[in-house]
Amino acid sequence: FMRIVAPVLGSMPTAFFRASLGMLGLLVILLLMRVRWDFSGKLKHCLMLGVINAGLPSAMYCMAALVLPAGYSAIFNATTPMMGVLIGIHEAIGLLKATPNSLCFTTSSSSATFGMANIAVYSATKHAVKGLSEALSVEFKAYGVRVADVLPGVIDTPILPPGVAAGAPKDGMSRAIPPVEVAKVVWGAYHADTLHWYVPPELVELDKAATLAPEATRDQMAQGGL
Repeated sequence: FMRIVAPVLGSMPTAFFRASLGMLGLLVILLLMRVRWDFSGKLKHCLMLGVINAGLPSAMYCMAALVLPAGYSAIFNATTPMMGVLIGIHEAIGLLKATPNSLCFTTSSSSATFGMANIAVYSATKHAVKGLSEALSVEFKAYGVRVADVLPGVIDTPILPPGVAAGAPKDGMSRAIPPVEVAKVVWGAYHADTLHWYVPPELVELDKAATLAPEATRDQMAQGGL
């Protein structure tokens, strides 16, 4: 999309259009959820977060789309989860060191248990987040900082395509989980010393299978058995 539109409209108009589409999508979700909006005393900070989190990245991706092939742009776009984790940890490490019993908590994914077909690059970035959490859990011990991550599966939020949650199994690792269950895990992680947290817990079995029998896991996934 950006590779086609950016050379025609220009990088900045394309970035504005992309960010506007995201804004409209979020507005629809908020209206459907009937969430009360209250920006009292927080509008300036919210706007600043919007510029840093959405505006600048959109502009940079659209500028890159002027010179990069679409394939490279797609890869860079998909690695955003990893870059967000790296930048966030880099900015937070000073505060983590200065806070007793602090916890550096990252969000990986169930796709980090075994590489998921059709979302290969995204799955690879989530494997990277998981590996980064493991490495930093060793490195940060010298500073008294703990590290953990969560590997969520199918979470029942409005971002899911229609019918996905309703069509999910009622039990097992592929069942749809309410968001509050993830919040409970995050809270529980602070009061424990576990490195990886799986939501739902059955996902740990897939992680074990991927480690102990990767070929069998691959074949089961290819046959739709997982």
